[in-house]
Amino acid sequence: MSIQENVGIEMRYKAYASGAIVPTVDELPGTSGGQMLRRLTSSGGLRRGSFVSAERRTDRQVADMRLQGRRGELEIATELSPKTYQDFFEALLRGTWAASITRSNTEFTSCAADNAASTFTVAASTWVLQGFRVGDTIRFSNMSATANNAQNFVITALSGVTATVFPAPTTQSADTSFSVVRVGRKLIAPTSAPTARKFAFERYHDTNDFSELFTEARIVRAALQANTEGAVTANFTAMARDVKLYETSAAPYFTSPAAAENQPLLSGPTGLVMLGGTRKAVVTGASINIDIGGDAPNVVGSTLVADIFTGTLAITGSVTLLKEDAVDYASFANELDSSLLLRMEGNSSVNAP
Repeated sequence: MSIQENVGIEMRYKAYASGAIVPTVDELPGTSGGQMLRRLTSSGGLRRGSFVSAERRTDRQVADMRLQGRRGELEIATELSPKTYQDFFEALLRGTWAASITRSNTEFTSCAADNAASTFTVAASTWVLQGFRVGDTIRFSNMSATANNAQNFVITALSGVTATVFPAPTTQSADTSFSVVRVGRKLIAPTSAPTARKFAFERYHDTNDFSELFTEARIVRAALQANTEGAVTANFTAMARDVKLYETSAAPYFTSPAAAENQPLLSGPTGLVMLGGTRKAVVTGASINIDIGGDAPNVVGSTLVADIFTGTLAITGSVTLLKEDAVDYASFANELDSSLLLRMEGNSSVNAP
């Protein structure tokens, strides 16, 4: 069953304390807490298959028709913004966000900048040993060249004490009093001990005063799209063990959800695209699909599925670009491995989110 969505719907979600699903338990989240969720649309609802009796009768009528097990399906379409969907990406990659890191002249004795080479060069240690990687966004403070402070620099290459960055910094001699932070948190797919997570999603119809509560749901898929016009978009797919209905005084289910994140939308036209380690200004579109499967088989003796099983992490996508030279064409034609770096920004400032 699906219900047409309108602007009078509030979307909320809450993470369960444990991602484990117990087949014999129909677990509900507590009514307190939760989080309001930004979105464009949401679709889906309770899904129940049916079966028809195959009995042969002299009156040529169907003997019986029954419904099969219960499960929920939910599609959430949105425009991407920082922080808002961090829980969903964590669930998809089955990892845990790592906190930002800060280093200074304590770890790096000094730091010099070269505009022509587009580099920052440190001393006493290396960028990698201090936890920095290609793709990181870094910001400096207390640098002698003030233009290098409070500005986003993306690390595009690392070699020992030298970090190549974009955009090019202002040239400065070795500074012995500074700090540098890797902005934001980082998420990777772990090579061992993946973490299973589950959520409850509520769609509250304020006009009609009732809620659909998707319980014990797993995020199983995301499709991201960046193009030349408008915001970066994302479509998340969740599978739930059940969908429960709450009406009048019982709705909404979550009594005190936190306000939705209010970060600016990520824009396709602003940011940075690098393909094979080279900056590209001819890309007309890019998509990334993250999929961990998702299977909810019916069982005997219960209308609820025993679990929502996930599988192999598959990341696919595509890049469309104008023909600039033969390099990218040859890479595609010869099936060569390459790297893709997409950096999307929330505004045009030098320290955009």
